[in-house]
Amino acid sequence: MVLALLGTTFFATSYAADLWIQPDPARVQPGKRVDLRLYEGSPFGGEELPFKPDEATLFQRLWKGGRVNANNPEGSKPAARFNPDRPGVHMVVYSSAAGDRFCKAFVVVGAAPEGDPLRWSELGQTLEIIPQTDPAILARAGGTLEVQILFDREPLAGARVTAIPEADSEAGPRSKITDEIGVVRFRLDRPGRWMIRVAHRGPCEGCGEKAPESFAATLVLAAGP
Repeated sequence: MVLALLGTTFFATSYAADLWIQPDPARVQPGKRVDLRLYEGSPFGGEELPFKPDEATLFQRLWKGGRVNANNPEGSKPAARFNPDRPGVHMVVYSSAAGDRFCKAFVVVGAAPEGDPLRWSELGQTLEIIPQTDPAILARAGGTLEVQILFDREPLAGARVTAIPEADSEAGPRSKITDEIGVVRFRLDRPGRWMIRVAHRGPCEGCGEKAPESFAATLVLAAGP
């Protein structure tokens, strides 16, 4: 079962307007509240969006052993919240109703065990950012994040991927091009939240006749220490 969330807007490789899930905070102790805020605009800026049903096909929170629809009442800000009761890694995912925009975010709770989230980090989104580095390790110590980009469930070579630290979002994006298996690596050298983003224009064979031809995806996660 999935719940709807919010409106859709095309944006191409120019990144005229990003859409992302921003956990507040992205690292938290068990029992403390996490607000899941939805933003649109320039990275780590822009406008916070309220919960709007009928404008998304997926808005869920996943963790080891379960998943649940993530939402507050219609029109509310933040879009969702939860109180984790034990250490672990939670992944929040969103897919737009138009099938053109996709978001992921990770929340690391307490002393999360390593290796927790990677078994379900690939969801089958049309354009998908899949972390190959454990978010629990990155949240504790920072380091190098490796991600793979898939389009229509196949590795996307030659795509420009950008990493932006919230602590220095005005300094300009750090961009790299995916290799032949859709992989790029970024050194997360500043603590706090980071946004990874990618856009792609082209037909999607597995999306049906009325599918869009412009797609965008974002991933937000924390780096330590």
